Amino acid sequence: MDGSARPLPVVPDLPSALSTGVQSRVLKDILSVVAEALDDEGYLDLREAFIDGSFAPETKIMAIAGRHGLPVAVVVESAAPHEVTLVKATVAQTLVRKKPEHLVGDAACESDRLDAELARHGIELIAPDRSNRKRKTQVRGDN
Repeated sequence: MDGSARPLPVVPDLPSALSTGVQSRVLKDILSVVAEALDDEGYLDLREAFIDGSFAPETKIMAIAGRHGLPVAVVVESAAPHEVTLVKATVAQTLVRKKPEHLVGDAACESDRLDAELARHGIELIAPDRSNRKRKTQVRGDN
């Protein structure tokens, strides 16, 4: 090797590349083995996990990170589905056998139906009420 740095390959459509990579069974299997090893060694704490979404052109990326910031699930979808819908899909893609006990999300994740569905799986969803919600469910110190 002549010691010169080679340029990184150009990925013309990053959301498609991410989607293809995340949906690839091989990549998921590799990430699952790594996540399980981290869990077995005590580095992965799912007593409390965090979920959030990000947008790329025409794409929504949802991810769950454990208490210490290590990612345990990623879903890449079109931008059309609401985050409430993607929360279930993201939880289903968790790379380890156990699920988070408490899942902290933003107001976009707030839904009574989602609360109930996740509770049936032993997950408590913690998300602030949306500003237009009629029946407030979160206790606030500023009320």
